[in-house]
Amino acid sequence: MNQPISVWGLDSQFSCYRKLIVKDIKSIHIVETNLCYEFYLFNRSIQRVEVVGYVVSKSIKSKKIILYIDDGSDVIQIVKFFDETDYNKSLPYSNISLGDMVSLKGRIVMFNK
Repeated sequence: MNQPISVWGLDSQFSCYRKLIVKDIKSIHIVETNLCYEFYLFNRSIQRVEVVGYVVSKSIKSKKIILYIDDGSDVIQIVKFFDETDYNKSLPYSNISLGDMVSLKGRIVMFNK
């Protein structure tokens, strides 16, 4: 049974970055409510994750950079949005190339479902 939102803050790991492999991230249970999406792993709410893996693909679109990270269990898509004014300065992740090992932290969100 999933935790109600009222007790999420009581979970000691709720605000922590959980170190997960991509296979576990893809097995996260998603509950769609009328206001937002809720994410659960092993019946515990989860918001933030940390992934370590190799960059296998990188593409730059108009307002986002898409990285595909492979950690040996599966491949996950990481999207970083940026403002177009930042484009002229310095792109985020511009120093990352294919084959680099990276450690990324971030929030889980639904994107392009």
